[in-house]
Amino acid sequence: MENSTFNGTFTVGISAEKCLSMFSDPMPLSKCIWGLESIERDGADFSCHVRFDISDAGVSYLSTISGKLKIHYTVEGNSLNLQGQGRVAGSKLTFTLNLMVVEKSGITEISWNGSFDFGLLIRSMGKDKIEKVSRSNIDKTISCIKEKMNPGLKN
Repeated sequence: MENSTFNGTFTVGISAEKCLSMFSDPMPLSKCIWGLESIERDGADFSCHVRFDISDAGVSYLSTISGKLKIHYTVEGNSLNLQGQGRVAGSKLTFTLNLMVVEKSGITEISWNGSFDFGLLIRSMGKDKIEKVSRSNIDKTISCIKEKMNPGLKN
């Protein structure tokens, strides 16, 4: 099954050091993760329940899907890595997400890339619909993170 990949770059109004500090404990930023219903920490691992709004996919009989994920989270230097797996809507889901935080001329840049294997969801809903819904949820998550890391600024 072909993986779906997403990537991007955005800037924030705090130092790279403060940004990394905020990412080192993902619990406060977890409220930004679109679709996250609950999260529990176990060392460097997390268990979470998710419920994703997929109404943008245009599937008349299905507006949300839910499931459970286990995520391993590591921070090394200026980079973060998340590796997750679980089941959503009965389908196996695996992903890897990498973030790199770099300060350039007083501006902190966050570059990220993710690779997702949506399993049978791709077959049942189609790759284009899954990627459209995913992009919408990613954009909402990034917007929230930018708001938290840009005190006093609206994005």
